[in-house]
Amino acid sequence: MIRAASPYVFPGKYADRPRENLSPLLKRVRAKAGLPETFRPLRGLRHSFASWPASSGKVSSMNRKSSSPTPARR
Repeated sequence: MIRAASPYVFPGKYADRPRENLSPLLKRVRAKAGLPETFRPLRGLRHSFASWPASSGKVSSMNRKSSSPTPARR
């Protein structure tokens, strides 16, 4: 499927609108990738986005806003 250019990462049926519900899409991706039901794709992407620069040495711990890390709250 070829999509028109869209400003959205997950475009909807029409390129000028975002997808309204990502759950069905993410469930299909998770199933096709053979990942467990407990895997949360968006959290995994966020973690990867933050980890890759840090592990490459391009981001130092001094570049963070806070000098002491705080755990994510739910």
